[in-house]
Amino acid sequence: MARDLAWAPTSRAWADLIYLTGVNFTTLGYTQIELAGDIRIVTMLQSLGGFMILTWSATYLFTVCQRSWRRAETE
Repeated sequence: MARDLAWAPTSRAWADLIYLTGVNFTTLGYTQIELAGDIRIVTMLQSLGGFMILTWSATYLFTVCQRSWRRAETE
């Protein structure tokens, strides 16, 4: 029982970090959570990763659509 109580704050901290990561990645860095210390660098990199995924996905979709439009014009 004592072991469960010892892990309770840690599991709560992990849940908070996962929430922060999800919000930070999907909103590209817009959070109302103020951070201090080295974690700010991690959140900046998460925002950059979210932006990269967004732009790569848009570029891929545009390329696929452009290829299909070219095929449709030649037929």
